[in-house]
Amino acid sequence: EIWNNNTLVIDNATVTNSGMYSVVVHIDGCDAPASEIVQVVVAQIVSEPVVQAPATVCNGDTIQLSTQFVAGGIYHWTGPNGFSSQSQSPFVFPATADASGAYRVVVQIGECVSDSSVAANVTVLPLPLAPEIETFEGSICLGDASPVTLCITEGTFTDGAIYTWTFQNQNIIPPSGTRCIIVSDFSVFN
Repeated sequence: EIWNNNTLVIDNATVTNSGMYSVVVHIDGCDAPASEIVQVVVAQIVSEPVVQAPATVCNGDTIQLSTQFVAGGIYHWTGPNGFSSQSQSPFVFPATADASGAYRVVVQIGECVSDSSVAANVTVLPLPLAPEIETFEGSICLGDASPVTLCITEGTFTDGAIYTWTFQNQNIIPPSGTRCIIVSDFSVFN
């Protein structure tokens, strides 16, 4: 502690120097009333936060962001399309293409602000085109040995996509990239 021109200077202040300060004047054996009490907070240096975020999400899903907890910390998030939040773990819902981009956070304790985090880049992927099944003409009789071929229309089939064929919400073949399936055993539909 150093007094300099009626100013208290605390070199190399630490958290233990935090507290309530006041001053009393002594002159000619007389004391003035104590000054107003001033609270001084010496905050720890806040380390650079680390953002946890998904690299990709589908359109309509949630972008969940988070960073480590800092006692007494205030979080300042920024991101695409004017995104901002003061939550430790904010989210964007529903995610749209406008939410694609870089998300960053700084943490503040008192007047001390961390360096900005490294940007977490999130890409919102468009939903694939809904498949349409080619019109099937005819009917099938149980016990009929004729197989039935069901196909996704060429205009709604996407190469490289995985398709799951279902009957009454139950998978009838394992997921695959196949455009057409051949059903020859109808006993599973009983």
